[in-house]
Formats: sequence, structure tokens, C-alpha cells
Amino acid sequence: MENQETEITLYRGLNGTNPSSFRVDEDGVSVFEFPIEGYKFNLQIRAIYKDEKTAGTIAELIKPTLTKGFAEFTPQFGEGHWSFKFPDLGSFEIKEMLSRYAKSVLK
Repeated sequence: MENQETEITLYRGLNGTNPSSFRVDEDGVSVFEFPIEGYKFNLQIRAIYKDEKTAGTIAELIKPTLTKGFAEFTPQFGEGHWSFKFPDLGSFEIKEMLSRYAKSVLK
């Protein structure tokens, strides 16, 4: 099982695509392994991780490649919860980048 890669789709529930639709918490931007009910959109982002998935597992964001970001498996915040983190970007820059991506794929 060592070095086995697993590709997953992560979902961010949104009611709009403006920067204000994204909240950056202490743990980053919350996403889940399943679509979230009650939202107008479910923004999909593909990621890949190696080996076994345990709390703290890091996944590379691959579709799209979001600049300098990664996902960390954070099940302590809920079932199937991951946190997008962008260490080199501030909150405003993260929201702007995710908003641009959402506007490019959601109609």
C-alpha cells in the first residue's frame, strides 16, 4: 500500500461565486469529500494523496492546480472534512483566487 496514490474530488458548497462566498478560517478553507446539500453550487476540486488517509494527510491540488496550495485531511472538523491551505497567500488573495476559479467553471 506504500506510495499508492488516490485521486479524490473535494467539494465546496457555494451560493455565489464572489470572493465573499469563501471563508478562510484558522484551518484554511473547508471542503468535503461529498457534495454539500442546501447550496446553489458545489465547486469541485480534484486532489491526490499518497498512502493511507489519516488525520493530517496532505493532498496535492491537481485539477485545477491552485497556486501554492494543498489540502489537509482534517476529520476533527467533520466527516470527510479537508482544509485547503495556501501558506504564501493572505485571506484576501485566497478568496480572490477561489472566486476566479469558481466563476470560470460554474455557470
